[in-house]
Amino acid sequence: MTVRTGKLDAGLTLTIPETFAAELGLAPHSPVDISLHGAAVIIRPARQTRSELDVLLEQVTEQNRHTEIDTAAAVGREVW
Repeated sequence: MTVRTGKLDAGLTLTIPETFAAELGLAPHSPVDISLHGAAVIIRPARQTRSELDVLLEQVTEQNRHTEIDTAAAVGREVW
């Protein structure tokens, strides 16, 4: 399959066909590792690292924070 590069700031863009992206589990803004091996460019999904709690909490905003969720009355010996 042949695709063309595009221009973005100080680099080039490359469109990954949807079938390739789906097979690799990539979505928009997915992190990828890119490397050069001779004349070949290798693109792999980046390994996900575990986030620290403070990094995750920095992403909480008023817009993405939800209210309490009522899970109904206890059905066994739960204590609320």
